[in-house]
Amino acid sequence: MNENLFSILKEYGLDEKEIKLYSILVKNVKLTGYKIAKESGFHRSTTYYILDKLIEKGFVSRQYIAKTYYYCSNDLSAVISGLKNKEDLLISLVSEIRKMQKEENLNVRIFEGDSGAKEFNFNLLQLISEKRIKEVIMIGNGPPEDFYFNTFIGKIIKEIKKAKTYKQGTFRAIWSLKLRGNKFIKQYEIFGENRFLDNIPSDTTTIIYGDYLSFSLTSDKHYVIEIKNISVANEMKAYFNHLWKIAKK
Repeated sequence: MNENLFSILKEYGLDEKEIKLYSILVKNVKLTGYKIAKESGFHRSTTYYILDKLIEKGFVSRQYIAKTYYYCSNDLSAVISGLKNKEDLLISLVSEIRKMQKEENLNVRIFEGDSGAKEFNFNLLQLISEKRIKEVIMIGNGPPEDFYFNTFIGKIIKEIKKAKTYKQGTFRAIWSLKLRGNKFIKQYEIFGENRFLDNIPSDTTTIIYGDYLSFSLTSDKHYVIEIKNISVANEMKAYFNHLWKIAKK
């Protein structure tokens, strides 16, 4: 292989071993991996590794003929065409990448167990007391005697009362119809309004507040998954508002 072509391939990113194997295949119609290893002087495992890299880069093709794999060099015009397609694809991604860079990062945290619930309670209370959120909205299906309702939400109600940061209209909730008239649920009415839907298809409690969205669920222990992203929160709020219109007072 002449020096100019060698320099060009090296500049493109091929190493000396890749260039050597490619040059061997350029001079032959097709060869087995064994013959390529023998001609190059490389170990067979090294040869197959390099051939796989050349296939990935588009310089070599592999064919299965009569129960044997053969390797052949691709025409450089086809290689260039493939590189051009990749270049066009990368250029088309530039605008999308820039959009992503401008968007707010998606922050996710997981609170686990009793200590996690306490931390989440404290964070939510801080957001409310600092008036960083104007409204808390919720979709719930769990029974009020559950640990989650008695400690997790119940403590928030108690602490917000102490902080005197609540006001009418701060809160909206959609509950399972089976909870209508429940004394615990009625406590929320000091903050805003409860509505009810039949057959809520999930036991997960969803809370939307400001730029945040959280899901509370119980398996072997309690978990709260919190997502901070204004776009995600707004999408979920739009879904809540749709349900709100059809929920019963």
